[in-house]
Amino acid sequence: MLSLITVLVLATPVCDPSDPSKCSAPLTQGVAAPFAGQLLTPALAVDLGLKAQFCDARIGLEVEHARALARVDLDLERQLRAIDTVKARATDEVLRQQLEAVTPPVYERPWFVATVTAAVVVASYALAMKSVDWIKVSR
Repeated sequence: MLSLITVLVLATPVCDPSDPSKCSAPLTQGVAAPFAGQLLTPALAVDLGLKAQFCDARIGLEVEHARALARVDLDLERQLRAIDTVKARATDEVLRQQLEAVTPPVYERPWFVATVTAAVVVASYALAMKSVDWIKVSR
């Protein structure tokens, strides 16, 4: 008796709430069924068949939609990159102009001052040595 109740509970059909004509019931092999699986009503079988028939078309549409979105995203990325490039070039130009305005002239740079000072010291020393030689010669 318990096995009969279990079979009846397991064989309870499941129906679509929006359309009670679309039902399925599980089957177990050996209990008045030649195989195990699902038994579908004709309305549910037709509905599932139609969904499967248009599945490829819907997937195609979804893929095309995704590609279109990707193209739009790519175009937006390109536009943003172009804007960023223009902005970076403008910023570089402004910074270069500011650097030129702040950069001291050549004669105020330390390497120039050191070179000129060294040249003056060497020339003064050489002149002093010539003077000493000239004084020795003239006496």
